[in-house]
Amino acid sequence: MDEVIIKNDSISRLGYSNDAQLKMTQHSTRKVSVKCGILKLVFEPTDIYAEIYVNYDDNVYYYSKSKKVNINFRKNDIVVTKKKVECNFSYDEDGINGLELYIRSLHKKIIFHVFKIYNSNLEGISLSVKSTVYNKKLRPLIENVLNSSLWNYVKDDLVELKNSNENVCIMTLENFINNSIMDKITVEEILHKIITVMNNRTTRYVLLLAIYAYEVLTIDYYFISNPFWDELMKYFTTLNEAKIKLAMDIIIKNSIEQLKMKNNYRIENFILKDLIKVCTIILYPSKQFYEHNFKEARNSKSENSNTHILEENVLNYVLEDFHNIPKFNVIPDTLDELKEKLKKIFELIDIEYTNILETDFVTLNNFII
Repeated sequence: MDEVIIKNDSISRLGYSNDAQLKMTQHSTRKVSVKCGILKLVFEPTDIYAEIYVNYDDNVYYYSKSKKVNINFRKNDIVVTKKKVECNFSYDEDGINGLELYIRSLHKKIIFHVFKIYNSNLEGISLSVKSTVYNKKLRPLIENVLNSSLWNYVKDDLVELKNSNENVCIMTLENFINNSIMDKITVEEILHKIITVMNNRTTRYVLLLAIYAYEVLTIDYYFISNPFWDELMKYFTTLNEAKIKLAMDIIIKNSIEQLKMKNNYRIENFILKDLIKVCTIILYPSKQFYEHNFKEARNSKSENSNTHILEENVLNYVLEDFHNIPKFNVIPDTLDELKEKLKKIFELIDIEYTNILETDFVTLNNFII
């Protein structure tokens, strides 16, 4: 097959397709064209990788004839040709802004944004996402995420990446981001991957707090009236707010609100047990869980076994990618040891979530050009 066509069939009032239609060949010597509304962009063969957003605003009623523009990403500059008239744009921020303004000036309906450009020909280029992202809305979001207090604690987490041959590679999150420049991964995909990893780490902290709180409450029925319980609720609230901030994730919100009501210990333990189930299923989606997987702590404790509310093998699995923290998968049996480990978890949350609630995050759900 010589060409691949990707299109959306929605049609505007004037008979144009609102969504871009991409036509490309498998031969690098052939041109690639994108048709969107009245705009047709023709890209010359190049080794430059560019991520571009093109759309056509049908809400603006303004008729015009079709516009055809050739774009050539050359070694040292970008050449745009319309009716044999050439315009040159540099690869710096001013040049990219000029390119965007030029294309948008062709018609009021045209929406055109350059997200990312990777030019391996330029000497001294910094191979980082921040240096290759040009969109004024996306660049601050990338910088905010990478400058957040949580970044240093998730950058070594392992993620999957499919290469050009569709083979799955396992690498750290930091390497995933660095490789995204050359592996043609979109900025949106980068943000989604980072935020997913951060949200999963937050879920693991919720799980740890719930497990240790459950164990303490099983031993000390009056733990709810202890000031320690109020401190525990403060950290549950921080993690809940972080999940909402990161990914608009409200799945644990109701459980946290119920725990704050200070019901009797049986009700609180029931809520904690349910919270443990929810977090475990989120972190271990490939496994089918049953009631026997979650044991009553009083019945499962023994001198010869360290199984508690959660089976030890399951706990080990959901915490195996939990980098940069002490080993919390070995749960003690005494009240003092349990509280001591809870305090250590509090300290880690204080460090990792220093500026999370003040950081401007974005997800695919609320990303708007």
